Amino acid sequence: MKRTAENQAEALTKNVQTNSQAIIKALEHNYARLERDVLKISIRTETDPTQRVLLARRLLYDSLGAAPHEVPEAIAAILRLLDEGVPLSPLDVSAMNNLLDKVPQEHKAFATKLRDRLVDAATR
Repeated sequence: MKRTAENQAEALTKNVQTNSQAIIKALEHNYARLERDVLKISIRTETDPTQRVLLARRLLYDSLGAAPHEVPEAIAAILRLLDEGVPLSPLDVSAMNNLLDKVPQEHKAFATKLRDRLVDAATR
């Protein structure tokens, strides 16, 4: 009887730990998604061009790590900045090129398009 109670307690403890880990992982995922959403809004609303570039770079970085399916949207945000004539520093160009090296194969066409635009921006 004592052993049965111990086994039940162990099973319950393990179940609580597993459920807690799943809840924490879901919360982390939701928090990361919210951070990316805030970045997307901030890129559009920020008035300082330097900050907009920094935010766009961060969005690309975060998307590569947590949401590869959002990489095209992050690249599109950077392309919009370039279309608006936002200047890029050599550091911006270098950092973005390093990030583009990490773009998943299924999004390489987007990466190539941005890389070509970065070359143009760097030579201006």
